[in-house]
Amino acid sequence: MRDRGSKGDVLVIKPIGWRQTGFTIFLFLCGFFFVFIGSFKGILGTGVSWAGTVILTFAGLLNLFDQFFEWSRLKIDGGGYHLRGWWRRQSFEHREIEGFETEEYARRKLIVLVLKPKAQEQRGLNDPYVAFPCAFGRPPEEVIKTLKSSLKIKKL
Repeated sequence: MRDRGSKGDVLVIKPIGWRQTGFTIFLFLCGFFFVFIGSFKGILGTGVSWAGTVILTFAGLLNLFDQFFEWSRLKIDGGGYHLRGWWRRQSFEHREIEGFETEEYARRKLIVLVLKPKAQEQRGLNDPYVAFPCAFGRPPEEVIKTLKSSLKIKKL
C-alpha cells in the first residue's frame, strides 16, 4: 500500500511485488517448457508446443506490464473506491457504501462491500453485498482495516 498526494488524499493498494514477480517468472518458465514438448510428439506436439509457448509468454508479458503500469489496483480517493483488475472494473462512491465486512468462502476470508439500500436499488442489485475479488496478496484483515478507516475519514 502506498499514499500519494500531499495530504494523503489518494491511497493505492496494489499487488505485492515479490508475489507478482514470482508469478511472472512461473509463467515464463512454463512457456519455456512448452518449447521442448514439440520435439517429442511430432506435428500435433509442435502445434500444442507453439500454442502453449505463445499463450504462456503472452500471459507472462501481460503480468509483467501489470506490475510496471499498475493495471490491477484499488484506489481510494475523494471520489470513492475504484477497483481495477484484468477482467473487471468497479467504482463505488463513498455515499453508496454502508461498510465493509469479511465472509468465509472456500475456507478463505473474502472482503465484502456492503451497499446502502438506495445504492443497491440504483444499481439494480438483489443483494447489498458486493465481493471485492482480490486483496492483492495481502492479508484480508490488513486491507479491510484500511478500507474501514478510509470510510470513517470520508464520512466526517
